[in-house]
Amino acid sequence: MRSESLVLWWCQVGSNTIHNRERASQLVLFEGLRHIDGCSPTDIDGVMAIRKHGKAFIIESKFKGAPLKPGQRMMIEDLVNAFHRGFGWTSLGVHAAHAIDVGDVVLRDSTIVQIYFEARWQRCWDGYDTVKELYDFFWDCL
Repeated sequence: MRSESLVLWWCQVGSNTIHNRERASQLVLFEGLRHIDGCSPTDIDGVMAIRKHGKAFIIESKFKGAPLKPGQRMMIEDLVNAFHRGFGWTSLGVHAAHAIDVGDVVLRDSTIVQIYFEARWQRCWDGYDTVKELYDFFWDCL
């Protein structure tokens, strides 16, 4: 079975610039890696974890109407729980949606589908409809 992941974005400290666009759109193939206990590799779009703030923001954006894959859902849950229980950090998992068929997805404009916070999936809090609104609230207020 061929498993693949599309690396969507990353940033360096103090930068939102993709330094090598061709590399950023390469598929990462997991061919030849064995699946342990029926698990196969998965990916999530982004993790922003800042030790000095004790916070982690974990996000996956899907095309509108597409659910999270079970492995992605479990990965987000496990990362949020590990940051919270292991380090005592405020951690938030986000499932967002976009309507971009072709071209770059500007994550800040994606809408919030649901969040994973305090060990449960839930609707997002009122007033936070886009990733940008929730992201700013998370870093400024939570």
